[in-house]
Amino acid sequence: MISPLLLLLRVSLSAFAAEQDVSFYLETAPSKEKSELTEADALARSSQLNTRVVRRFVGGQGWCYLLIAEGYESEVTAGVDAAKLANLSHLDVTLYRQEGKSAVSVRTAPGSPRILEPTPGAPAQAGDDPVKKILDDVSEALGGADGGVIALHKSPSVQFEYVREVPHQGQPIVAEHVYLRDGARVRLDVVVKGGPASSSTTVIDGAVASVLIDGKVSPRDAERTREVMAEYAPEGLLSYPLRFVSLVDGDPSHVALQLVGEERVSGEPCVILESKPEGEGSAVPGLRLAVSSKDWRPRQVIFTTSAGVLLYEYSDWSEVSPGVVVPMRVEVTREGTLVERLEVRSMTLPATIASDAFTLPAPPAK
Repeated sequence: MISPLLLLLRVSLSAFAAEQDVSFYLETAPSKEKSELTEADALARSSQLNTRVVRRFVGGQGWCYLLIAEGYESEVTAGVDAAKLANLSHLDVTLYRQEGKSAVSVRTAPGSPRILEPTPGAPAQAGDDPVKKILDDVSEALGGADGGVIALHKSPSVQFEYVREVPHQGQPIVAEHVYLRDGARVRLDVVVKGGPASSSTTVIDGAVASVLIDGKVSPRDAERTREVMAEYAPEGLLSYPLRFVSLVDGDPSHVALQLVGEERVSGEPCVILESKPEGEGSAVPGLRLAVSSKDWRPRQVIFTTSAGVLLYEYSDWSEVSPGVVVPMRVEVTREGTLVERLEVRSMTLPATIASDAFTLPAPPAK
């Protein structure tokens, strides 16, 4: 899935807060299960996030538990940690801007889906189960058991070019991206074509990371930069199709899918599978999967959570390398509002990429 990191482009291009009395903090969505938050707190702390669990009365829900992180002076740093915490906790994480005693919600990072191991001793699906047959066909259409992210990771190098559009403060940011990876070296060029943002080049070479933005080269923490850059990689932006095979067997929403029938989606005949949330406030989202009956590749994926309805629309599928099948166009909306639009221009898996591609360009002469 696509995941919780869809605001990373916004985050990386945001300005630092100028006012000295302004700070930022993070809060997860409330949960009734303290153990869920305690586990997420431990994971967050092991990832150098300064979090703590609090108990609070939430209107309409009663007493709940939340995970919070406070004391951020930079919206950029807080935003990156919001995406990271959403991934670790599997809960939506809201970033707040605080000025004095007032606090305003800035944005929310959607929580990543939970990938759980199959229940030991669960009965095997019957061989004639139509849902299993459909999901098997979809898995094969997306590269099979050895395809997707497994096939992608067999290649030492990746070149991924795309155009991405995300809304930011009421305006669209449109930027061309070229992502290169060769072993432990990574480069990302972002050329902004429209919107309130700056173009940049980021390079990671082993334990050294630097970024060129607005004519200035600055060093970066290599580990943190590598985590952020992962969200711009194929595995980050095309997570759902690349990881579909593992979701079918391990994700509760997919395990619970049932056949609903057939209908046309964007004019194309599709098979519809659905699973319902386990109950009000359930951590397991509802899922609606529309699969083309022509090529058995997803056309729509809809997740329903307490935070709303998240719709992924996929089109123009292409097998860019044996076992690596991706949509060339993706649109993501939440409650009808655009979250992200992605156009893949090319994706190749070369044997290697020239080493000079990972040399950060010098800033322009003054």
